[in-house]
Amino acid sequence: MKFNITLLIMCFALIGCFGQANSSFDFVIGVDRSFRTVSSTEESLEATAVLEARAQEEAKQNWRIGANYRKEISDHVYLKLGARLTSVGYLVTDNSDLIWGIQHDGMGGFDPTIPSEEADFGNIYNDYWFVELPITVGYIKSVNKFSFYAEAGLSPNIYLTTLTKVEVGDEVTKDFQGTPNIRRGQLSGVVALGALYNLNEQLSVFVQPSYRYHLTNIANEGFINEHLYSYGVEFGLRKNL
Repeated sequence: MKFNITLLIMCFALIGCFGQANSSFDFVIGVDRSFRTVSSTEESLEATAVLEARAQEEAKQNWRIGANYRKEISDHVYLKLGARLTSVGYLVTDNSDLIWGIQHDGMGGFDPTIPSEEADFGNIYNDYWFVELPITVGYIKSVNKFSFYAEAGLSPNIYLTTLTKVEVGDEVTKDFQGTPNIRRGQLSGVVALGALYNLNEQLSVFVQPSYRYHLTNIANEGFINEHLYSYGVEFGLRKNL
């Protein structure tokens, strides 16, 4: 969290250095596909079970909504600060083959014949909710009413809660609950390409495909390294200030 705060202070200081430059405000909504990478730091039955369970995992649809403040540094270069409420997660399908804690045989192994209520679940949707604070630098080129740009940067992320949705036949249950072992402050890398169309001197619309990868392990501790990532498209309305 100290790193996140320091990064934000540095960016606000940079904006102050370009006080006379043109600036704008964006409203943004987006749709994503998100998933995770998983690896283990040890060789054990538990680690093997987690890695083998990846066969039941799939990317899932997610969303984001937020705003940007953009300030020009030069004719073609700009600095952009953003804020997003976003969900990032994955889907566990047909988990009848997964190994659950209740199936531990008491001798260091697992017995899949031990009954488990969890094993009756059909699909499990895991959604981690974050406040993202992306900070990017971009290059833009204008042609008549169109502009094309590319940008990259970092995004400090603040974990809020986890939404778990479970489908059992026609029955669906949802539960919001904070996960204790999840790192509260995280950092992701962001890259995006975009196209903008000027409606008039004050308003523009834009679309930008983007990719985000969590550089930090989502968990505070443990033998599993889990890194979330997402790719999708954002749509926005820009107002020149």
